[in-house]
Amino acid sequence: FARRSSSVVFQGFRLRRSSLLAKSCVKKIHTSPVSFKAKESKPEKITDLGHALLPDDVDWDAPSGFQYLWLDREQSATVIPNNWYPVEGCWANPWVEIFGEPAYTYGIGKEDVSERKFFDTGVTITGWRNVFPTDKYNTDAIQFGKSLVQNEIGEDMLNYINEHGQKTGGIIDADESMKLFNRKPINDKTPIIRGYHVSDDTLVVSVNMLKYDQDSTGTFEVPPLDIFFSVDYFLWKKEGKVIKVIYECPIEKMNEDRPLLNAVRELSVWNYYNERAQFKNGSLEMKKV
Repeated sequence: FARRSSSVVFQGFRLRRSSLLAKSCVKKIHTSPVSFKAKESKPEKITDLGHALLPDDVDWDAPSGFQYLWLDREQSATVIPNNWYPVEGCWANPWVEIFGEPAYTYGIGKEDVSERKFFDTGVTITGWRNVFPTDKYNTDAIQFGKSLVQNEIGEDMLNYINEHGQKTGGIIDADESMKLFNRKPINDKTPIIRGYHVSDDTLVVSVNMLKYDQDSTGTFEVPPLDIFFSVDYFLWKKEGKVIKVIYECPIEKMNEDRPLLNAVRELSVWNYYNERAQFKNGSLEMKKV
């Protein structure tokens, strides 16, 4: 639904080189066809926001301008800004072959992707389950998540951050990054990659950057665009569970759209019945249940 869909040291966490088997899982994203559960391979509009399924141990009164959305399969709660469009889809290939279950994707777009196929401003949530090693793919949820990060950033940029960000907490020179990768940090205080080592079984990785001249990462053509791009990876090894959440908008509309994206991020609670992962004021909070 999103328009754009080695070692690296950052904020005290090292993203180690993933196994070749883990990488092969990610490679299949680009080499295998995808299919939606929805008719005619189109995303379905979400009409039931799942309010009846929201856990009853807290008050779920959303702030003015938002509605809560319960994602039952992911056991997570997020919010929809008023007049935005929620949709969902099911990606069977290649994930059924790899993990025995499809991946589910949910989009919350300022633009209606059921008509347009993509949005410029919005949130894309993808959930994988049953991410455990098998005879064919020897990867767990944390290895798989690290491979997704590497696939998103690219080997060359990861190596550059590792080399030039070791003494600066992952901060790199914006001008040099633009020259080499056509991407740069969102400001001079936020590293492109930040890791949160919660435990041996739980890892969260956040990626934040400005991307320039970005076209589609899908199978359709869209005009290139300069975008704000942020993604959080929540990785639970013991549960075999991965949730990836992308937030993006055009750079020229950041003043208008980014506060709404930030509100979605701050109000969302991931894996509610286990660790209740939530970002508050930019800091990760985990409440073990």
